This record gives sequence, structure tokens and C-alpha cells, in this order.
Amino acid sequence: MVRSTFLFRLLLSLAANGALWAQGPNMDDLLRKSAAAGAGNRPKAQQYLYREYIVSTEINEKGQPSNRHTEAWETISLEGSEYRKLVQRDDQPLTAKEQKQEDEKLRKEAERRRKPKSGGSKNPLSRTYTFAYVVGDDRFFDFRYAGEEAFNGRPSYVLEGTPKTGVKPANDHEKQLLASRLKRWIDKEEFIESGSQLSVAGVGGDARPGSMIAVKQQRMEDGTWLMSDVRILFVFRPRNISNVRREVVMTYSDYRRFSADSRIVEVQ
Repeated sequence: MVRSTFLFRLLLSLAANGALWAQGPNMDDLLRKSAAAGAGNRPKAQQYLYREYIVSTEINEKGQPSNRHTEAWETISLEGSEYRKLVQRDDQPLTAKEQKQEDEKLRKEAERRRKPKSGGSKNPLSRTYTFAYVVGDDRFFDFRYAGEEAFNGRPSYVLEGTPKTGVKPANDHEKQLLASRLKRWIDKEEFIESGSQLSVAGVGGDARPGSMIAVKQQRMEDGTWLMSDVRILFVFRPRNISNVRREVVMTYSDYRRFSADSRIVEVQ
């Protein structure tokens, strides 16, 4: 009887330990470490220039792609900060007219940046989307630990987020978030968010259910994490007609460091 009681207690203890183990890491601690790692990585990532290649494709109701268009952009250092310049369209060099237009944009932007700053200046690279996932958006989700898996060749924690209840959205972007689900991959070693996937599950913004944004980051030799690709499936319904599907794939390559003090002294 004593032996049976001992074995019963041992099994209960093992079961309890197994349950704790299955719960994974402490969520508050993991989210705090991930936020700190991301904040530490951002200023280092801003020291890099890159090439951006964008492929945009419409998808018909049968799932067949059409109207494929591409753009290639180069980031350069202009008056000490990053500037994004179009260099190719539809896998072809720009026409003479397009090149002239881009050169004129570059000249005007260089002049604007040379002027004394007053009241702050708008970031020429900023783009506003209702359907997006940016720094700080994780605050709209409750997360649960979903296990571990390899992501981009590195062991990662997997977190699954559902929209928080009782939150009143302040704008269309927040409405979109609260109609979505979020999956995050947190690098086990460095706690960087190495990838994320935002999936629209309900109606709340520009994007219809089925829309998705997947982001992937890569680790450089110096330990900096930089974007490797962004994949977007955007389902929308213009003027109440049938759904339109557009797929956009953005890949980033040719990363190189630049000095914030460097300047372009002549614009061709």
C-alpha cells in the first residue's frame, strides 16, 4: 500500500512538472525581452542601405496570376540620411524620361534636406497603410505560447495572438488589427522577432478576410537583424464589386553600411 501511494504521488509530481514544461517560457518575460531586443536592433539596422525588389501581381478568381509588374529601388545616402530611388521598372532600365524625373526628384530632395530644419521634417520614406503590422501593434493582441520550431534556420519560440477584447480602435489601422490574428517567431537565442504573419479573419478595414502580411528577418554577421522579405496578399472589394486579390512580394538584398555623415555632393 505504501509503495502504491509513493508511485501515485510520483506520477502526480511528474505530471505537474510536465504540465509546467508544456506551458513553455514565461510570456511576460519573453515579450519584454523581445521588445528590448527589437529596440536595441533598430538603430543598428538604420545604418544599412539596401536594394528593394517588388513584384506585384493580380490574382483572378481562379487563382491565376496576371498583370505582373516589378520595381527595383536603391537606397542611397543623401545629406546624411536614407533616400529611396527608383532604378528599374518591369525588369527594364528606366526610360530617358523616367530617369530625368527621378533625377529631378533627387535634386529637389537634396536641396530640401540642405535647408535648416524648422519644426521637424516629414520622412520622405514614410508610407501609410491601413493594412500593416508595425512596431507597437502587438499591444492589440493577447498571446499564447504555441511551441517551438525552426524559422529561417534558427530555433524559435512561436506565439499566436488574438485581438484583445474591449479595445476601442482609434483609426482604420487599429480596426484592421482588431479583425486579425497575429503569429510571431521569436529567436530563442537573441529574442529578436525574426518573423511575423498578420492574417485578416474578419471585416474591419481595407483588407478583406484572407488578406495576409508575412515578414521575415535575417541575421547579419555583425549581429544586426535586417529585413529579408515581405509577402502581402491583399484582398479588397472596390465599389462593392467582386473581390480583387493582389499579391506583392518585396525582397531586400545588397545590404551595405553607410555613414550618417556622408553626403552626395553632386546630383547627376
